[in-house]
Amino acid sequence: MTSNGRRTVLGAYERQLDVEVRHPTFGYRITHRKVTDLQARILGAVLVGDMPEYIPMTTR
Repeated sequence: MTSNGRRTVLGAYERQLDVEVRHPTFGYRITHRKVTDLQARILGAVLVGDMPEYIPMTTR
């Protein structure tokens, strides 16, 4: 991939991370960037026993 192609792909990825979606479990709007962090925290809570089950975030 060319340098310009890499820049284009990474730019599109960064823009997608800033798109807001509604979180199906909590109901509030959150960016994809923050969804990644939130889902990792939920998984951690499940692994240590603070939450009973992991509910994945799906957007489509």
